[in-house]
Amino acid sequence: MRYFTGLLEHGHARASWSITMMCCCTEHEVCLIDQCACGRSISWRRRSLLVCECGRMFLGSTNSTHPATKGALAICRQIEYLLGKAHFRLQSQLDSDLAVFDDMSVDTFLRLVWALGPSRCERGGCTQHILHAIPTPFEAMLTADQAHNRIRDLLSGRDVASLQLWLPQLISIEEEAVTLPDRRLMSSILARIRPRLPVARCINRNGPIQSSLFEG
Repeated sequence: MRYFTGLLEHGHARASWSITMMCCCTEHEVCLIDQCACGRSISWRRRSLLVCECGRMFLGSTNSTHPATKGALAICRQIEYLLGKAHFRLQSQLDSDLAVFDDMSVDTFLRLVWALGPSRCERGGCTQHILHAIPTPFEAMLTADQAHNRIRDLLSGRDVASLQLWLPQLISIEEEAVTLPDRRLMSSILARIRPRLPVARCINRNGPIQSSLFEG
């Protein structure tokens, strides 16, 4: 479970906080936490809403939060939008770079983020990185931020060749998509990054000769 300052204000936990990639509070724009300052993981089954078993308040001076990155916030806002009962946007809050995913299911969107996010980037380029454990909110925030940057590159047509590294995962997402909007959007994404083979062209310098096959 994730925890943030909004718990103090609203008095209840949100089910969306149990989604690993829901790593930021979109209201306060900070990274969520999943541990008390004592090191205990925050559990749904704790005795008190605001207090750890050690007696500490979950959010205090000994348990600071990190500012949320813009890319991770955009991913989290899109997750909240897709989970909403009534889909609507305020123009001032419109994330235009992710609005194309408004008809996509939250399951497929999360799989897309997980496919594009994990990587190790060095001077020689980026390589895929497999996560062997559930990431902390801070690690999930960095993963969401990387995924957001790659989605923007994909939609704008920048650095598309480097995204070919993620083709197997994206093909798998397309094949397992259930809804028509999911399949259409994934097909469009794949069409952008699949390598285009050169078309062989035959140049005839001597004019048409096939007509001789029908003579005589």
